[in-house]
Order: sequence, then structure tokens, then C-alpha cells
Amino acid sequence: RLHSYTQTIFAIPPYLSYLTCPKLHAPPKSKYIYFALHFQPEATTSPMGGIYVDQYFAILMLARSLPDGVDVVVKEHPRQRMWQRTCEFYSVLKAEKNVKFAHKKVDSLELTRNSLAVATITGTVGWEAIFNKKPVFIFGDVFYRFLKGVVHVTDQNSIANAIAQVENDDFEYASEEDIRAYLSAIHQVGYTGVVDAEYFRNSRFSKEESTRKLEDVLETITT
Repeated sequence: RLHSYTQTIFAIPPYLSYLTCPKLHAPPKSKYIYFALHFQPEATTSPMGGIYVDQYFAILMLARSLPDGVDVVVKEHPRQRMWQRTCEFYSVLKAEKNVKFAHKKVDSLELTRNSLAVATITGTVGWEAIFNKKPVFIFGDVFYRFLKGVVHVTDQNSIANAIAQVENDDFEYASEEDIRAYLSAIHQVGYTGVVDAEYFRNSRFSKEESTRKLEDVLETITT
């Protein structure tokens, strides 16, 4: 409770650090990879991001794998609480020569459509990019990582090779048929249930039904 009352104090230093980062107010005309920051703390980065729970690690790896003339455009999550970031988070990224920040008011879909590719740990922005025929660099573990058009980043070479393919028009994108087939396969092997009590308000399952389904899943995968 004490921390809840004093979180504004903790938010001031990272907020000032964020303010000192120059911001783009529109997608740049030059080539860039779009990286939409995740809200943190959240399961999308911990545990699903693995070592990339520190998002600047992924951004630096990306930035240092790109050819000259290609930047990384980073946009902060609109709902991020500043007391849950650090000053160093922004200062490290600001010091990288080809990392730029987009203002929070710049439309995310517009940044996607004008980009060379989209990079994310596990975000929805990657899923949107697939439908916009943009290459997607995935650093974490998310349901669409095995779909055509998605590069699961393992090292700097995997990024550099994919960018070379994009610039040579050799990159393979997912078609609408590919996406439908992929979702159909997930539906056939997937399980439905609720693992967070907050989501019962959006679910047709009762708590008892969901618990029973989860018990059946655990029994199936452990036998």
C-alpha cells in the first residue's frame, strides 16, 4: 500500500528520461523496422519473452544487425506506467545511433504499413503485420511464430539474412490460405479455458467448467 501511494515519486526519473528522447511525429520516409514496446510487467514478456524480458536487449540486437540506412523505430506502450520502467531503459536506447522513438500519438498501424518489417517479443503488432504482408521478427514464444512470413530470431544472422531477402524481394509471406490453414491446425490441437479470473467476464465458461477443462488438459499432456 505504501508503494501504491508513492509510485508517482518513482515514476518521475524514468518519465524525465523518456521526455528527453527525441520523438518522431510521423512515420519516417527512410527505411525502418517498427518495434512496439510491450506493457510491463505482463506475461507477454515474462515468461513468454525468455531472456528478452529486457526489451532493450532485443532492440539493440536488432539495431546492430541492420545494414546502413535502416533504423529501428520504437514506440512506447500507451498504457505503460513509468514507475515500472527505469531511466537506463531509455538512455541505453537513446544512445544507439539508429534507434528512434515515435511519439505515442503516431498511429501504430500507420507505422506498420510504412515499415520494412515489424519486430516484437510476442505482441499483437506482429499478428497485424502478417495481414499487412510485412515480415515479422519474433523474439519470444507466441502462437503465430511458426507461420510463414515470421522469422523467429535466434541470432544476428537470422535478422540480417531476412532483411537481405526482403530487399531482394525473395522473402516469403503468408497468404490468406496459409493463415486459415494455420488457425485451423491450432484449433484442432488447442484447448479452450480460462486461466485468469478476470477473463471470466468475457467467457461463456463458468469457473467450474474451466477448472474441469484444465484438469482434462493436464491429465492428457502428462499421460
